Amino acid sequence: MVPFIFSEGFLVEKLSLYQTQRILSENAAKNYGLVTYKGSICIGKDADFVLIDPLEKTKVDQEKLHSKGKYSPFHDRVFKCRIEKIILRGNVIIDHTNLLVDPGFGSYYKSSSIT
Repeated sequence: MVPFIFSEGFLVEKLSLYQTQRILSENAAKNYGLVTYKGSICIGKDADFVLIDPLEKTKVDQEKLHSKGKYSPFHDRVFKCRIEKIILRGNVIIDHTNLLVDPGFGSYYKSSSIT
């Protein structure tokens, strides 16, 4: 989603950088009830970051996705940025396209919106 929102929103001036950041982090954390842990850079929250190179391009190949589902509506689309690193809780988990952690590295957080 990051290359899509950055390419098709921010780079074509449909979204400001602030709006892009809110969509990709703050709003996502709010929607899933995870604002206690995620969504902003604050002491006590997880250090989650996606570092992109806005001068490179990415062609989505659904067979190379790091997920169980091997389908993407973006298959074969080219976006005007490339994800360089994904950092989860302060740990680099993806460097370029290389997955650096074993499956199950994630943590379960109970949503604050679930009662």
